[in-house]
Amino acid sequence: MHLYPPPRNYRQGNGSLSRVGRSYLRMADPVSPLLGDAIARFATRNGLTLTWGQPAPAAVLVTVGRDRGTTAESCHIKCNGDGITLTAADDRGTFYGLGTVEQILAQTGNAIPWFEIRDTPDFATRGVVLDISRCKVPTMETLFDLIEALARLKYNQLQLYTEHTFAFVNHRTVWADASPLTAAEIRKIESWCRERFIDLVPNLNSFGHFERWLRH
Repeated sequence: MHLYPPPRNYRQGNGSLSRVGRSYLRMADPVSPLLGDAIARFATRNGLTLTWGQPAPAAVLVTVGRDRGTTAESCHIKCNGDGITLTAADDRGTFYGLGTVEQILAQTGNAIPWFEIRDTPDFATRGVVLDISRCKVPTMETLFDLIEALARLKYNQLQLYTEHTFAFVNHRTVWADASPLTAAEIRKIESWCRERFIDLVPNLNSFGHFERWLRH
């Protein structure tokens, strides 16, 4: 399997788990509304029914729980004859672990090799800076797709490099004909990021990059 980013520790087992008849994702512990929404999206994308109950063990593909003995953002994923179990210390660790599980499900079909993964980030801040002031300003759809991809790669920060492509209400002359992002659009982007555990960080350039402002 090809997992990105590569987990800190991966061990292959000697058997395989049949996915046939396993249609449930079971929640073993309470979660926050934010993580609950992310888990529901994961279940929908992967054709699973989300449950807090106790379906027959052979019907459960993934079980998600908490392990407060691990470090922040880390997770432990194990696959054997009983199914796939994901435990993590916090919401972010669970979210990142689900991203790893989703990569595995996409590559393995109905026979999932047994494995054990213990993973934790190498860096606390994993960010991307996207220039939205030169050439073409991305559409909202493009930005949403990018954020989705970054989340699956476990990035947790996005900065939109901005010079003159934000629609300041009282300074239309600066951004006229530049396809700027509006305040309402920025709020939508921030919400999309937050739902995927990404911090949207303001990045407004000045001085040497302020030509569109200084000319007026």
